[in-house]
Amino acid sequence: MKRSHFPGAVSACIISLAVTTTADAELHSRLGGAAAYDDALDITWLTDAALSGNTSWTNQLAWIASLNSASHLGFNDWRLASMSVAAGLPTGSAEAVVDCSTIWQPLCQDNELGYMFFHNLGGSAGGDLTGNQTVGDVTLSNIQPIYWSATESGITNSWMYHFDIGFGVWSPKNGNRYAWAVRPGDVGAGPDIGDGDVAPLNAPDGVVNGADVLVATRITLGLLAAGPQQLAHGDVYPPGNPDGVINLQDLILITKIALQ
Repeated sequence: MKRSHFPGAVSACIISLAVTTTADAELHSRLGGAAAYDDALDITWLTDAALSGNTSWTNQLAWIASLNSASHLGFNDWRLASMSVAAGLPTGSAEAVVDCSTIWQPLCQDNELGYMFFHNLGGSAGGDLTGNQTVGDVTLSNIQPIYWSATESGITNSWMYHFDIGFGVWSPKNGNRYAWAVRPGDVGAGPDIGDGDVAPLNAPDGVVNGADVLVATRITLGLLAAGPQQLAHGDVYPPGNPDGVINLQDLILITKIALQ
């Protein structure tokens, strides 16, 4: 495995401003804790950081395709986190990837995995951020030592990021690594969130009718557990300020919507 060669020269001005604080970065819990919105990068991360399993880069692209085919959490635009946003998504190539341990925070935003390590999680070079990490109201679970990124390095290699030391390298694509899925924007701001569309279960059909009332009734009575997708669509009360549960007040609003 070859180690990366980060840019060796950065202007004195940028070096003097290099930071590793989280002052301007914040994660926000979404979809009942199944996702987290990154307000600096304007992307949403899955909070289960081991959902992909440990496999090759090509297989991780297939995993992303499966998430999108299933409209995971109600969305079909998931992709691998990138280490070179400027090079193009979802699988942009880059001759060089910024080293977030030394670069100014706004420039680190080009490297999504590095930004997560150094700025969202407040890591430091050589630090180990594997396992569960909690930031504010967000818990990122099962963080693994190494993640594939969407950023390729030539035809046979791709960049990957170490969350056990805070460093990026590139490696042959046939190696087994985990992957971390992200999607653009804030899932909490989507037009299909908080609309009462909870049926069919885990596959909302774009309408609110008696089937949705039935699912909401079962959740309200405790006969069915509300998962992230049900909370995303069915937690409609208070309007515009959901409280994280589906109860009688939500059921009443969903019934009203269905009767319109």
